Amino acid sequence: MRGLCNAYANVVDNPGKALENPAFGALIEAAGGPANVPAFCAAQPTKGPGKPTGKPPAPPTKPAGNPGGKPTEKPGNTPTAHSTGPFR
Repeated sequence: MRGLCNAYANVVDNPGKALENPAFGALIEAAGGPANVPAFCAAQPTKGPGKPTGKPPAPPTKPAGNPGGKPTEKPGNTPTAHSTGPFR
């Protein structure tokens, strides 16, 4: 909800009109109505849960079956048939 509250707070021209935008529907519902949005957003935490703890996950490994080297032969010049019919 913090992101929606930030978006609502950044609508400088007319924040009340911003609540007519369907994108704010979840915010209005969570606040219990359009009139409650300012107080609801004021009560939201301004920061996330904090820094993650523990060791980060290992980076992905190279996929199996990918030799990574140069091809052993050039592709042929003969077109192949497709399921939709012959190559034209």
